[in-house]
Amino acid sequence: MKYKIIRSKRRTIALTIDKNGDIVVRAGLKTSEKFIDSFVQKNIVWIEKQRAKIAEIEKEKIYLSDKEIAAMKKDALVYMTQLTQKYAEIMDLRPNGIKITSAKTRWGSCSSTDSICYSYRVMVLPPRCREYIAVHELAHIIHKNHSTKFYSLIEKYIPDYKEIVKEINTYHIA
Repeated sequence: MKYKIIRSKRRTIALTIDKNGDIVVRAGLKTSEKFIDSFVQKNIVWIEKQRAKIAEIEKEKIYLSDKEIAAMKKDALVYMTQLTQKYAEIMDLRPNGIKITSAKTRWGSCSSTDSICYSYRVMVLPPRCREYIAVHELAHIIHKNHSTKFYSLIEKYIPDYKEIVKEINTYHIA
């Protein structure tokens, strides 16, 4: 079985599967090839499970045309601006601006200057998921981390946020 080895000053060995399904082994500088190969072989079942998950995600991905993306960006700006303003009033917070991006790996972000960005991809989510994302980013105005206080603040406005997060994690947009 083929795999890529990344060596560094570390004492442990780790196995990951990248988004293409390729095996990546992280090992110490002096870890033998024989030990690494044995480690990979012992984890074949886990590797195959991970590859199956990646294949399933790939099948479920939603692909959009340029025209659909342009329309979603316009819709996202209107919808997410209104939603953010609604929750900003409820939470008594003031974001410094709202932008729509083409981010692929995150639904939203909040800068250190309290400017909020949303990926246009939020528009594929159900309204309750978009509400969670708006509240999540607004909560970063107060807490610039993902601490317990941060999630307590979210829970105050979205009590079932944990179920919503699980639902959001089922969406995969190309």
